[in-house]
Amino acid sequence: MWRLLIESDIGERTQIALKRDEYLIGRAEGCYVRLTEQNISRRHARFRRYGTAFLVEDLGSYNGTYVNGARIVQPVAVAHADLVQIGDYLLLVQQETTEPVPEPPPFHLPQLAGPATRPPRLVMLAGPTPSTEFPLTRPHMTVGRGDVDIDIAHSSVSRLHCEIVAVDGARFEVVDLGSANGLLVNGASFQRALLDSGDVLTLGEVTFKFVGTGETVRFDARDLQLLSLPQPLDFAVKALPYAVFAVVVTLGGYFAWVLARR
Repeated sequence: MWRLLIESDIGERTQIALKRDEYLIGRAEGCYVRLTEQNISRRHARFRRYGTAFLVEDLGSYNGTYVNGARIVQPVAVAHADLVQIGDYLLLVQQETTEPVPEPPPFHLPQLAGPATRPPRLVMLAGPTPSTEFPLTRPHMTVGRGDVDIDIAHSSVSRLHCEIVAVDGARFEVVDLGSANGLLVNGASFQRALLDSGDVLTLGEVTFKFVGTGETVRFDARDLQLLSLPQPLDFAVKALPYAVFAVVVTLGGYFAWVLARR
């Protein structure tokens, strides 16, 4: 028998045995699996039986449906231990055997992948230090300003903005820690989200690209555009001569007007 373990962003769990042929998931009252967070669409996704297995299908939701960190665009067959993300909820797929199935540990498993040529990392695209790489070398890493693992010196980033957690030994999840400006993954707002290679993570006005284990950094046209944007300090330095010139001209005109009236 198949079952789902549903975990909310605050760690609350619900277990559902998949005995029916179809399960509609969303915020609407008619959904069999009703998830109430605002980033869940009214009719968000559907699980339906396919032979002896199940398919998960996104129903045109605003924030999408993800299987093992990848956004799906068509129905996808799920297997035992797959992770499905719908808004701020994680759904762990399990196929029960005739033996008792023990309760699994929390989905945030503190294990990192084995040795590789380069560790997974965040590469800054837009912010105070573009192109800087931040290796994700520990199971839990906090991001913010000051006393954190990844220190970002930008006012739009909260002092304790988010944490990045190793999940299932190979993937990473980013979790908002009550930041003022929130977090976006590929332009969509989340409280928690699984990161896939190439995903763009935005914290306030600072943007990163997530690069997987052993991978090289590859920038597309949008990434290069972000890298080329003038940063706040650069802009201020370049604009300073023009500002001084404007002030001199304004004051000169004012004093000329005063002298002309005498």
